[in-house]
Amino acid sequence: MHSSPDTRYSPPVTQPLRLAKPLRITEQSWPEGTKPLVSVFVWSFNDVKFIRESIESILMQETTFPLEIVIHDDASTDGTVDIIREYEAKHPQLFHNILHTENQYSQGVDLMSPLATSTRGEYLALSHGDDFWSDNSKLEIQISELINNRNASGCVHSYHQVTTDEAGETTRSVAQHFSRSLITTEDLLEGNPIATSSVVLRRNSVVSRLPESLDALPMGDWPRWILASMKGPILWVKKPMATYRLHGGGIWSTRKKSEQQFHHLILVSQFSDLLPDRLQIRQAECLGIHTARLLLNNPDEKLVYQTIDKLRKIPPAQLRCFGRGLIRAHLDAFSKTTTNLSESQILNIVDIVKQNSARIEGSLSSPPVCNADLLKVKSVMLMRSGNFQVSTGNISLARSFFLKAFLTWPFNVESFARLIKSYFQKKSSAHAYVPSK
Repeated sequence: MHSSPDTRYSPPVTQPLRLAKPLRITEQSWPEGTKPLVSVFVWSFNDVKFIRESIESILMQETTFPLEIVIHDDASTDGTVDIIREYEAKHPQLFHNILHTENQYSQGVDLMSPLATSTRGEYLALSHGDDFWSDNSKLEIQISELINNRNASGCVHSYHQVTTDEAGETTRSVAQHFSRSLITTEDLLEGNPIATSSVVLRRNSVVSRLPESLDALPMGDWPRWILASMKGPILWVKKPMATYRLHGGGIWSTRKKSEQQFHHLILVSQFSDLLPDRLQIRQAECLGIHTARLLLNNPDEKLVYQTIDKLRKIPPAQLRCFGRGLIRAHLDAFSKTTTNLSESQILNIVDIVKQNSARIEGSLSSPPVCNADLLKVKSVMLMRSGNFQVSTGNISLARSFFLKAFLTWPFNVESFARLIKSYFQKKSSAHAYVPSK
């Protein structure tokens, strides 16, 4: 190692040792004992087809700071370990791997628990052995964002998603984005837009072990994002800088859609004792959203029964919020097919809402969706469909319930304003309502 500082280094003042400009990490040289600013943690299991691309995408990173790479292999049997050892021998200063000889996942061990115990960096960058990074400035960008936003618990970014079939053919999708620059706990209770390979977290926002109520879940990443977001929002960089791969060997992606939705519901329900009071109403609404998504995926009756059992815990005071989420998820599910629907088609959709509500109503202290709610659904569907060739009675119904619906539901105000404007400007129907001056 070097006994004197490299001339490429900026003088250390109060900040950790940094380079004057980004340099490929394989070309960096740091004084002995330098602590890495970033720890890159990669999970692998039988990723022999993909692990080399994954590692190379890390080694191409250009940074101004030191980092370490920790690959956690869960006893692969396909040659993945040989490739990992090859890179470790070539770059011993970078790699500090954990290579298990017995599979930990099959024994119920939380594979994310070594995150805090086997790394040294102030920031933790995550990836999987079947994913890869696609931008050599990814880490430099994310660390800069976190340094400039001290209240943020982490930073993620947009990503591409590819599907690889058994024949090895790959289809690239469009980039996956999030609509805002911050992800909050409220967002993460409704869904998980985050790809693990896009994540950089502050060390103090990472839990080494999940609370007991979350420990049995088949996905260990999503609950950790929620727990991190409770310490501060997560920044979203809109530039796609990684690729998430779907293939037949994926542990989570190969599960049935209804089974995934069931575990989503369980996840949100298990946060009841962990969330602050201000988020309890949002949790109830998201329970309604996940319940609707599950029911719309036509699960078997066993899953429905287990769902009902979980919903018994919803306090009566929060049932209206639960019902609101149930309705919103149905509207979202049909939002792509509500152009030029007939009245009978809209009534069929309303019936689906009513039937799914009835499937779970017996487990709750009162109905989550009442007749007034169903009238709101019908009126909103009429507006969204653009179908103005309807009876005068239904136009009156839509007019009387439309504003009430949006005043009580947390829809986007700007979208609502545009919808109202387009509605009142519509003149293609003799029955269209024209407001009085």
